[in-house]
Amino acid sequence: MPLARSILSFAENLGFQLELLAQVLARVASIPKLWILITEQIYLSAVQTVHVVLLVGLFIGMILALQAGIELSRIGQQDQIGTLVAVSMAREMGPFITATILAATAGSSMAA
Repeated sequence: MPLARSILSFAENLGFQLELLAQVLARVASIPKLWILITEQIYLSAVQTVHVVLLVGLFIGMILALQAGIELSRIGQQDQIGTLVAVSMAREMGPFITATILAATAGSSMAA
């Protein structure tokens, strides 16, 4: 019995792999069309939204500089505002804000 189960399991696994290979080969012809669609979506959702991301990032940086300047002026460290804003925007807020804005812009443009 164990031999029959292992042969049956091997045959099922081989059949699954052959069916998967046949499905992949059937779809190979549509790959160039898909790449065109993928690059078009990347262009629409990434390249065309750069100006929005930069504008929002600029205003968030200004707000951060204002708030940090108020607190740093209390301890006499106003010269550190630029470093603080640059590091916090590059490390922490930049990727999060960029991802949020890209998702919102791309989603709203697709919905429209």
